[in-house]
This record gives sequence, C-alpha cells and structure tokens, in this order.
Amino acid sequence: MAGFIVSYRTEYLFIPILFFGTILIGFFLIHSSAPQSSNFLLSVFLTGYLLRILLSLLLYFYSSQFGYFEGTFASEGFFIGDGLTYFSNGRALSELWRAGIFPSIDAFRLYYAPCPAVSMYDFFNGFIIWLTSAKTPLVFFFLNSLFDSLSIVLIYLITVRLIGEEFFKYARYAAVLYCFWPSMILWSTQNLKEPICNFLVYVAILSMLNLVKKFDIWRVFCLLSATYILSILRLPMAVSVAAIFPLLYFVLIIKAHNKAFYLLATAILLAIFLLALKESPIFNFIKELTSRGGRFDISVLLKNLDTIRSARAFGKTAVFSGFEYTDVTKLLFFIPIGIIIVFFMPFPWQLGSAMQIMALPETLVFYALLPFTIGGFIYALKKNKAKTVVIASYILVMAIILGLSEGNVGTLFRHRSVIFALCLVFAGIGLGKQMKLT
Repeated sequence: MAGFIVSYRTEYLFIPILFFGTILIGFFLIHSSAPQSSNFLLSVFLTGYLLRILLSLLLYFYSSQFGYFEGTFASEGFFIGDGLTYFSNGRALSELWRAGIFPSIDAFRLYYAPCPAVSMYDFFNGFIIWLTSAKTPLVFFFLNSLFDSLSIVLIYLITVRLIGEEFFKYARYAAVLYCFWPSMILWSTQNLKEPICNFLVYVAILSMLNLVKKFDIWRVFCLLSATYILSILRLPMAVSVAAIFPLLYFVLIIKAHNKAFYLLATAILLAIFLLALKESPIFNFIKELTSRGGRFDISVLLKNLDTIRSARAFGKTAVFSGFEYTDVTKLLFFIPIGIIIVFFMPFPWQLGSAMQIMALPETLVFYALLPFTIGGFIYALKKNKAKTVVIASYILVMAIILGLSEGNVGTLFRHRSVIFALCLVFAGIGLGKQMKLT
C-alpha cells in the first residue's frame, strides 16, 4: 500500500512539472523564433495546449466512470485500441527493468509481452512508466499534448520560412487551423505515436527549409536526428523524409556561393550519413522490402506491399480489399487511386463505422479548404520555388507510401494526419491571401 501511494505521488508530481515545463518550452521557442507574432502565437499555443489537456482529462474520467474496453484498468482513457497495447507492454517492460531483466525487443516479444505487436514505442512507454511509476496513462496524454501543442509553433515557423517573415499574418491562419484541427486534437489526447512522430517530421521539414536559407551544422544535426528517431518509431515516415534528401542536396548545391567548398563539405557529411545509414532501420527496412539474397527483386517488393496492405484491409473500413499488386503495371495504376484515397476518403456515402463517422466532418472541412490549399500552394511556389518543392515532395512521397500500403480507412485516418498538417500550411497561406484581398 505504501509503495502504491509513493508511486502515485511520483506520477502526480511529474504531471505538474510536465505541464508547467511545456509552457516554459513553448514560451522560449516562441520568443526566440517568432518575435513578430509572439503574443498571438503564445495565445494560440496556450489555447491549444489547455484544450488538449482538458479533453484528455474529460475522456479519461468519462471512460474510467462508464468503461470503454473490458476491464476497469483497460477503460482508463483509451479510446483508440493501440494506446492500450503500448501502455500494457510498457508497464510489463518497466516491471522487468525493476527486476533487473533487460530483454531485447525480440526476446520481449517472444517471452514477456502481454501483446505480441511490439515496437520501440512500447519501450518508450516502458521508460516513462519506469521513470514516473505511472499507474495511469495520464502522463502519456500530457506528453502527447506537449508535442502537438509545440507542433502549432512549428507549423507557424514552417509557413513563415516558406513565404517570408513579412507574410507572418498568413502563418497565423495556418497555426490556428492546426490548433483546432479535430484529429490533431484527438490523437494528442491518446497514447499514440502520431503527435511525437508528426512533431519530428515538422522538425525535419523546418530544418530543411532553414538549410535552404543558410547552411549550418546544427540544422543538419536536427534534420538527421529527427530522421533517425523517426526510423525507430515509424519507418515509413522516416523513409519519406530520407527520400527527399537528394532533392534537398540538389537545391543546396544550386544555391551555394562557394560550390567547391560546399561540395566537399556536404560530400563528407553525406558519406558519414550513408555509413551510418547502412546499419540503420531505414536501410534494413528498404532491403527487406525490396530484395532477395541481397539483390533487388521487384516481385519481392510487390509481394511485400500486397501483404502489408491486405493485412489491414478488413472490416467495414476496408478499401479495395480484393485488389492485388500482381505486376508493376497494377502497382503504377494504383498509385493515383491511392493518392485520391489518402486525401479524400471517407466519402460522405461511405459511413460504415464509428471511425469513418469521426473522419467525415474533418474530410468535408478539408474539401472546403481545398481551393485555398491549391491557391496557397501556387502562391508559395511563386514566392519560393525551392522550399515549396521540398514540402510538396514530402507530401507526395508520404501520400504514395500510404496509398500503396494502407487498406483501411480507420488506420489511414490517423496516419495521414501529417499530410493534412502540411497541407494546412498552404491552406493558411491561401486563406491569408484571400482575407487580404477582401
């Protein structure tokens, strides 16, 4: 009983530290990087953070009172099933570590895990539970609210870096859209990967835009660090970031004043990165996905993509469940269909589940914002072609990956959130331009 009380005290001591620490981090980030909109952005940041915290508490206490999953403990705030899996495995890991047992991810999956679907995010859960002695998922809800609220600031900064400091008012529209975007709020109230992974993508994108403006080792470090952490937590997102490295390199070479020195410096950095990449999760993932016996084989790629997609294409939220990638022609044929699915589903006439009903209002709002998004993209392209192409390339690569691998609208609704967030950058620009005209 005494240990139980102490653990709760540790957890509830950590939560207010986390709460006020988040406000201090946000305050420092805003005043150091966005002085022209510091008061406005601080208001939006605090509004977004408090909104997410209050909603997570509301969902937590409601589900604790009335239950959502079977069992009392399982009902505490977990409205998305994956969060419960991460927390259960994390709790088992923290107990093992306290007992002096430190299993590898494979050993944990085989011998100890309550749920067999184990990822590095489970180990992140385990570390936080071990650190705070958490008995409830509230710490994770607060952490995700932290990352998503800081993402509001990053979306603002990405927009400003894209079109210029003098158009900071356009960036305010993007920040407000992100702050109140329904799915961003929902994911941040759950124990899910989306808030932290999306945050890392925004860090990578912002680092790229800053590199286009001025080469700096610190920016390279932020870009590579964000990409590597992404590769541990969610490989497809890391692959999407890494896929536009050659484009970024090409843009940097074109813009460099001292090309000989720049070529030498970046070649050394690239060589170091490639050596590290050879043993990285990204390299191993691509190798397993596309090769047989160490050699590229298109049939292996087709089979693996088909397996990944069909594994999720079940239930009422399945999309093209009978479709198979039998040859390259079918794969190429499905790419535009997959992109349409990523951006526009669920359609209003396809309400087959609670998740689709949740996704529909947001999708309709996205439809309404589409003219502003296209207008903002065109305007950004005129203002800064290189930076706009960098962001658009990530959106396109990620949309292709999701379109080819996601066979279920329910999981797609979550995984496409990073694409929608970057589209809100262009939507904010389009809205700002329209407001200025009217």
